[in-house]
Amino acid sequence: MLFRSQIADERQYVQLASNLASGQGFRLDPARLTSMRPPLYPFVVAGVFTLAGGEDLQAVRAAQVLIGLLVVVATYALSLRMFGARVALVAAAVTCFYPSLVFSGLLLLTELLFTLLVLLFVLAYDRTVETRSTWFALGAGVALGCSALTRSVLWPFPIEIGRAHV
Repeated sequence: MLFRSQIADERQYVQLASNLASGQGFRLDPARLTSMRPPLYPFVVAGVFTLAGGEDLQAVRAAQVLIGLLVVVATYALSLRMFGARVALVAAAVTCFYPSLVFSGLLLLTELLFTLLVLLFVLAYDRTVETRSTWFALGAGVALGCSALTRSVLWPFPIEIGRAHV
C-alpha cells in the first residue's frame, strides 16, 4: 500500500512509536526493551499518534511537512544573520526545492527533525556568542541535546566544539 511505511528504518520508528503511545515502553518487540535507535524521533511520532487518535502515518507525514517548512524558515534566518537578505532568499529557495528535502517529508525518518534542531542550535549559539545571553546558551544546549537524541551521529559533536574554542 502507498501510505504504509516501506523502509526498515521507518517500520522500526513506527513500531517504537506505537509501543510508546500504547504505554508498552521503548521496545521493538514485546519481550525486551531496546536502545537501538535514539529516542527523540520515536517520542515525537508517538506524540503525533496520540494527538491523531491512533497510528496515523498521514498525520506524521503532515507533521514532517511542517517541520520541513520550519527548516526553510530557519535556513532563511541563519543565512540572513550570516550573509544578508539576498543570500538568505536563495538559501531558503534552494532548501525549499531541494529534491531530497522535498521528499523527506514523506518518509518517517529522522532527517528533517535533526536538520531543524541543528539549525536551531547554530542560530542559538550564534546569538549566544553575540549577546552572551544565558537564555540563548540554554536554548543552544537544549537544541544540541535534542539533536543528539534524534541521531546518534551528533554525540561526539560537543567535543569538537570544545576543541574549536581552546
